Amino acid sequence: MEVDSSSSSSSDEEFESSSTNTAFIHSAQVKLSVGSENAASTVADVIKIDKEPSRSGARRQVSSEGEFVIINIESRDPKSLSKSINNAVEMIDLSLKTIKMCESFGKAKESGLKRKLSENSQC
Repeated sequence: MEVDSSSSSSSDEEFESSSTNTAFIHSAQVKLSVGSENAASTVADVIKIDKEPSRSGARRQVSSEGEFVIINIESRDPKSLSKSINNAVEMIDLSLKTIKMCESFGKAKESGLKRKLSENSQC
């Protein structure tokens, strides 16, 4: 499965500049370090898939730059903006926890395999 690595909008509408659509007058940019370029790219790809609900009154654009995940959010009202920021940060946190869990599972599996192989070679 291949994921488009370009930045993308997460609403059904095209992510446009505020000047072309004055209804989205509140905006924020969140730039979070996730530790590595690989993790940032993976997290950004995951967050892009989860669309902002149309009822939220907000839209977001997600990208990665080096070890950072960058989220641009526009909203019609401050409360929607706040909720969208909180939701995005929670999704990033969950994505990072999942990546770490998978990495430690892989290391544990590899360690167990090495242990089994060394036990079998001693017989």
